[in-house]
Amino acid sequence: MIGDTERSIPAVTAAPGYAEFLESYCDKEQPLLIKGLAKSWPAREKWISKGLRSDLHSLPSVRDRGVFFVSRSPVLEQDIEMPEFLKEVLSSDRIMKDSVAWRFWVNSRNNRTEFHYDTNAENVITVQVKGRKEWVLVSPDTPLPCYPFTNFSLLKDEE
Repeated sequence: MIGDTERSIPAVTAAPGYAEFLESYCDKEQPLLIKGLAKSWPAREKWISKGLRSDLHSLPSVRDRGVFFVSRSPVLEQDIEMPEFLKEVLSSDRIMKDSVAWRFWVNSRNNRTEFHYDTNAENVITVQVKGRKEWVLVSPDTPLPCYPFTNFSLLKDEE
């Protein structure tokens, strides 16, 4: 994490339990890296860029937003193994049901995203199924030219 105080992000090799997740990470707004979470998922073999895009386009609940696909209900569930703590989080009263969105980012190599923050005070849980992505997390107090990332576009100052 970049900011006034540099902190390391905890990494674990097994998903935490629901109570531990809430107390140690969610309530403290502490990022967590769960290594190998998707290692045995069928998605690792089944999802290839072209085929995944076609599968997502064929689902009536999925919308193509240009840079990602979004659905308000779970899709392609047969290809993933939802961790128990996440099932409990999604069914709890701790989240606003209207804020849950399933997003699929299907990108090519060397894709970059501008510094931004997610809108609507969202908590983000990301599973990197294939490939790799470098994340730079910064304190909200860090003076960077960050823009809100909405469901529609990345807004930039046109000066």
